[in-house]
Amino acid sequence: MKITRTFHLAHKWTFTIKPMKKLIKRYMADSNPWVDPFAGMHSPAHIRNDLNPDANAEYHMDALESLKTSHTDVAAGVLFDPPYSTNQIKESYQGFGLASNPCSTQYRSAMKVEINRIVKPGGIIISFGWNSNGCSTYKEKHKKLARLEKLEVLLIAHGMTKNDTIVTVERKIQETLE
Repeated sequence: MKITRTFHLAHKWTFTIKPMKKLIKRYMADSNPWVDPFAGMHSPAHIRNDLNPDANAEYHMDALESLKTSHTDVAAGVLFDPPYSTNQIKESYQGFGLASNPCSTQYRSAMKVEINRIVKPGGIIISFGWNSNGCSTYKEKHKKLARLEKLEVLLIAHGMTKNDTIVTVERKIQETLE
């Protein structure tokens, strides 16, 4: 597994940060479709969803519900960039009818199950956050999850007062763990 650390100033829109753009472009290459359940304004995904009706997305629904509408094994990849904290949720989604808390363990676990379901075998999941867990989880707890291989971790330092952003790249290598 490749681990890289770089520096770039933080930005509200994840996909405008140059090291992330470069990594995403490399993995997306010519494969499609790519899905982004939290698209925001600059997602390069082919199928974009964001609860905010002003976001640059085709769909404006709850992220988990949007993933549930996808067929199994159809996505070449998923960009998984949920809000990292309750403050980010308030800044991004307050007033848009947010029914669930994207930071809750239950919501994140349900999203991981759906992401694993919709990605094709051999497909890529790129997760963004403050940890390197990605979309893997304990197999005893979630037997529905596919086996994922960690390919790369990109640490982007943003300066003394900001947390690093950790980008985890995984490949789906097995349909389910059972």
